[in-house]
Amino acid sequence: MKIAVSGVKFINTLSDIKFENKVAEIKSEQTLDEAQAMVDIVTLIFTVVGSMKPKNILTTFPITKEYDGERYCCKDYFSTIEKFSVIDTDKPLGRDNAFKFLFDYQNDEIKGLYIEFIDAASDIYRAQTGKSFGEKFCEETGIDTYTFYDDGSIKPKSNIC
Repeated sequence: MKIAVSGVKFINTLSDIKFENKVAEIKSEQTLDEAQAMVDIVTLIFTVVGSMKPKNILTTFPITKEYDGERYCCKDYFSTIEKFSVIDTDKPLGRDNAFKFLFDYQNDEIKGLYIEFIDAASDIYRAQTGKSFGEKFCEETGIDTYTFYDDGSIKPKSNIC
């Protein structure tokens, strides 16, 4: 459990540093090697978390006490408890099941872990295809995207034409 907590805190600390650099206007693009390392580290963390029993995950990463998920169509305390009701809490999840289970788990530290994972995976995808996950989604659904330039101008990148 200590390794899982330390890993999650490590990733979230890296995220805080990236945010502070952005606020201080220090440009630091994530390199492809850094993105791949992030994906590898988070995958390792999910392997460790997957070796834990769900009841231990519950005590290690307490569910955030937010109760209005149904109103806003998002996960909350109740939806997380509902996920717990259909699994064996005395049996380790396994890495793949941990990844799926924790996706629906309401905890800010776990949410930060997923955000960094998706950000790094999107950077890798962009290096391979020239588009991020978001750009690909917008293209497939016909949503126009825009580019914001340092001089304050905004120019559309039409995905429809």
